[in-house]
Amino acid sequence: MRQNQKYPLFTVNIKKHFISFGLLLLLTAIITGSTACKKKATIEIPKSFLQAKTANVNELIEIVNSLDEIQTARVSNLKAEYTSEKKEGNLIELEKYPKAPGYILLKRPDSTYLVIQNPVIKKREISLLSEGDEFRVWIHGKSEFYIGKNSSKELVSEELEKNPEIPIRAFHIFEAIFPRTIPLEDPDVLYTKIEEEDAHAKYYVLTVYRSESSPRIRPLREFRIERAGLTLSGQRIFNDKGQVISKISYSNPERIDKYTLPRKIHIERPLDGYTLDLEFKDWVVNPVFKDMAFNLEPVEGVKVIRFK
Repeated sequence: MRQNQKYPLFTVNIKKHFISFGLLLLLTAIITGSTACKKKATIEIPKSFLQAKTANVNELIEIVNSLDEIQTARVSNLKAEYTSEKKEGNLIELEKYPKAPGYILLKRPDSTYLVIQNPVIKKREISLLSEGDEFRVWIHGKSEFYIGKNSSKELVSEELEKNPEIPIRAFHIFEAIFPRTIPLEDPDVLYTKIEEEDAHAKYYVLTVYRSESSPRIRPLREFRIERAGLTLSGQRIFNDKGQVISKISYSNPERIDKYTLPRKIHIERPLDGYTLDLEFKDWVVNPVFKDMAFNLEPVEGVKVIRFK
């Protein structure tokens, strides 16, 4: 250490100050360099963010329950695209069927009649009817007519060597188009509301639970409501184990009469191994159906197979 001759009370460690000065220069260079590389970008805020509305839990429930006023519906111009998923070890085999035209009839409390046609000649390929717990499926090309229960986890027939796989059920479509009513008076039904957003919009997420043995509750359904239009954009349905059995997304909403209905619905059934995309045109709300509109009976020469 060297003493300063002019100011003997002060001492200077030249080596220490030299190192500190070098570090200061290095830090300055880093900051200057990073500033030179910095880039600015201007991102426009989506209009849906600026138009986002507010709603309380009861108002969100009313949005879901407002569809209860629709007792019947018909779509005469429907397009359906079906994709099946099969797990083979560590692999998933996807089989996608071409988009096909058809039509659908709906009637509360639980009647669904879906017809899928040949894309070219518009001849019936598949007819599905679901009423209550019974479903009927007519495979026109095979001249086979199946009758079973919607609640069946496995379809077993003594008439066939190999039981057919019929994962799609018409009632899956019914609950996607007409979400179940949220009971306001049931003391065991609880609700929560949270807010979410993605790159396109802001959302309310309304989750419905059922209270069981305290303090346990289990999820029933989850509704995703887009805030700019306060319209339903998604739904998830859970089973007793808390597994997602239906994941539904709604898009292209359109005002029809006094209701907001989607033009597109995407249905995922992860446990059943299929997805279904539906495009709707020519919505008709509350039409009057003839008495035999929801009637599907086999004709002579068609083999009828009943499942246990």
